[in-house]
Amino acid sequence: MTPANHQLVRDFFTAIASGNVPDDLLTQDMSLWTVNGGTSDKARFQGAMTRTPA
Repeated sequence: MTPANHQLVRDFFTAIASGNVPDDLLTQDMSLWTVNGGTSDKARFQGAMTRTPA
């Protein structure tokens, strides 16, 4: 992996930890699957990341 890719991964995890994942770290057609939530798209993922845990 190149240093630029390493930084991209660091930026992604920093964004998740801060609860703010900007558009430029995700593709328009991204999807993910989780055990608790099933399949999610980009909007649902970003919405979930902005929630503050109780």
